[in-house]
Amino acid sequence: TAGVRRERSGERTFLAYGGDWGDNPNDGNFQADGIVPADRGHTGKAAEVKRIYQAIGVSPAAGAGALTSGALSSGALTLTNEYLFTNLREFDAGWTLVADGKAVRRGRLTRAQLDVAPLSRKDITVPLALPAAPAPGTEYFLELSFTTREPTPWGDAGFEVAKAQLPVDAGSPAVTPQPLESVPALRHRDDGRAITVTGRDFSVTVDRSTGVITSYEAHGRRLITSGPVPNFWRAPTDNDRGNGQHTRNQTWRDAGARRTVTGVAVRALGQRAVEIAVTGTLPTTVASAYTTTYTVFGNAEIKVDNTLHPGAASLPYLPEVGTLLLLPGRLEHLHYYGRGPEENHWDRNDGTDVGLYSGTVSGQWTPYIRPQENGNKTDVRWVALTDGDGDGLLASGEPLLEFNASHFTPEDLSLGARHDYQLTAREEVVLRLNHRQMGVGGDNSWGAHTHDEYKLLADRDYRYTYRLRPLSGVRGATGASRRPTATTLRE
Repeated sequence: TAGVRRERSGERTFLAYGGDWGDNPNDGNFQADGIVPADRGHTGKAAEVKRIYQAIGVSPAAGAGALTSGALSSGALTLTNEYLFTNLREFDAGWTLVADGKAVRRGRLTRAQLDVAPLSRKDITVPLALPAAPAPGTEYFLELSFTTREPTPWGDAGFEVAKAQLPVDAGSPAVTPQPLESVPALRHRDDGRAITVTGRDFSVTVDRSTGVITSYEAHGRRLITSGPVPNFWRAPTDNDRGNGQHTRNQTWRDAGARRTVTGVAVRALGQRAVEIAVTGTLPTTVASAYTTTYTVFGNAEIKVDNTLHPGAASLPYLPEVGTLLLLPGRLEHLHYYGRGPEENHWDRNDGTDVGLYSGTVSGQWTPYIRPQENGNKTDVRWVALTDGDGDGLLASGEPLLEFNASHFTPEDLSLGARHDYQLTAREEVVLRLNHRQMGVGGDNSWGAHTHDEYKLLADRDYRYTYRLRPLSGVRGATGASRRPTATTLRE
């Protein structure tokens, strides 16, 4: 193919596509929306394809997996060689035992272990040496990496050709909630317009008319500007546009923003917690119901329980079930424990491993040639948005959530911009904490729908919970997320 690059002094460059020259008819961006973008950059799609296509498989050996969890209970593995003519001895391989995203033990596979003939499999054992008394809630994974031993015409020595991540059942005991009676006392005030909860070095204000938090401050610093607002929309992807989803599912587009609050109930849970239950209706084609319950604890933690009851099973499936929050722009630093580092989705996350990842909010942007939904993360244990000192907001799922951190709302990306330069980034951080976003599909991009098992159908209720808390130092994020506050007093 031939490329044309025209640079104009003082202006931003961009990748143009069909229609940018006034040409009609044209193929739009169809010629530049594949697995590898036009500038040969890396995307989550490429990571997914590489993992699915790899010719080396790793699985628990027969009898090595815990039947209830599918996790390894020992180091017994089965290596599968799907190469037609290559013995696995031609590669190097190493393994790492990881606890809560941090390596605790490493080793190498021997040449004898790697002696697996083409189109065959072999059982091996790695010495995991699991701890006798793991800390409560600690999560273990076994990671394996296979790399080239010698340079090839297509890559340097040490190029990774395959990798695997397997959960390990180390017998970690369950997490014990922090007793409610151990947190400081708080107080609340209801002036008819808003409920304000104050405690030791923090305050939370919930607006009665909208049901959202209008201020969440701790140690004199604001953590939330507004939200969480129910959100059921994602910016249309190329696949969505190809099958008409962006028009078919319009009833959900601004349903959360247009919610009508029908009731706000406030209840003190002793002197150390306050429950604020917000009920409302959504203006979908057949009216739906949505409830948000905030439980504010004396240690500044907020438990957020959400329930969506679609008005009818005949409503179109939902692009997303979640909430949208606006955070101060200073919370630009992003840290999370979940799948990454590339963006990933419900039906496209085999190529991303669970781990600890850090970056910036702006750095989560995937520059598709046409602006659209991007940056999603799945299987997230916790996510933290912080300032440069590591102080900020921690959100943790119960047990898991999805999130998207950006400087654009889904609506910002749904207004028809053809190129990134036509967008204006918001100063604040747009954080979406989701139960789930529907899959992105991709059997083709001109009509195929996302598979039914990856759709959020309207024939059921959706309930999900997450917790918000101030964070002082990212190193304490995993521990804090593992210590939720109990909602009842011990007898």
